[in-house]
Amino acid sequence: MTAKQICMGFMGLLLFSVINAPQVYAGPPVHVGILEPTPAVAPGTRAGACFSLFREGKEIRAYWDMPVHIGDEIRPRKKGCVLLVYVRTGCKKLEISRNTTVRLPEEITIAARHDRKEGTKLLSKGSDEACPCFPPDLLCFSPLPENGSTILAGEAVLFRWYADPRHVAPCAKVRLVIMPPDKTSPRIEEDMQAGELKTVKGDFKPGEIYQWFVEKPDYTRLSEKYGFSVLSQKDSDGIRGQLDHIRTLYADASPVLYQALYLQFISHAASGRELNLYPDSLRLFKDYLDETDIAFRLIENLKRHYEKNKP
Repeated sequence: MTAKQICMGFMGLLLFSVINAPQVYAGPPVHVGILEPTPAVAPGTRAGACFSLFREGKEIRAYWDMPVHIGDEIRPRKKGCVLLVYVRTGCKKLEISRNTTVRLPEEITIAARHDRKEGTKLLSKGSDEACPCFPPDLLCFSPLPENGSTILAGEAVLFRWYADPRHVAPCAKVRLVIMPPDKTSPRIEEDMQAGELKTVKGDFKPGEIYQWFVEKPDYTRLSEKYGFSVLSQKDSDGIRGQLDHIRTLYADASPVLYQALYLQFISHAASGRELNLYPDSLRLFKDYLDETDIAFRLIENLKRHYEKNKP
């Protein structure tokens, strides 16, 4: 599959986040699915009679409805016995008839291999001469991170804000202010431009909630206050472990893009528990675009796709 098909799959999930972004976090569903018996399995049949499961090379006790992670190996003992049911709605159930390594479902990955194409390099400065600091249209989300976003502990955070040009000119000098949860700690200040995609590598403490806003150089407030929470260190490390497995499984097929898809996948699957890792997914996607040559026509296609799906 081509880079265009890969990116279109990514944007389909990204658009879901923009329209239906969850607001509060309550624990990460690191697993991507569960194992269920097929309708042919007689009631009372033990799971261990149907399959065995290996994680990190070690066998795990089998039971029905057990969660499975990226990289787990399912070994069926007989055909027509066990189903992999993905936690994200809309993904078909997968009957396991042979030894299978758990991956992301085909419905969201779309591509098996990324092939680089000759084309225009995506520039972080954007394509509009009137807005030279803007990122490509593909990354022009604001505010970022939105209210209720969840950030992996120990990772940089992407910020972007732009509103009405009557209030502030594109790329005008502004100040990003991040308020620590501890009222006694000084606020974090970063110079930025209105509409710029700003990366901040701050010392954000796991398990804490931060607020941020944008102001003029004279300290006049320009934006509302927005909040994001930092995932606990334990949960962040668990998710990073899955990202490491994805890097290995998809080593020949744009692993950074698949990592971004995984973060969206578990965010969507947690709609009842309200996990929102889309900002981290977008951070990875930005890295992917920064390192990839993609034709400008692709950006135009994605822009039209976004306009078509806006609420």
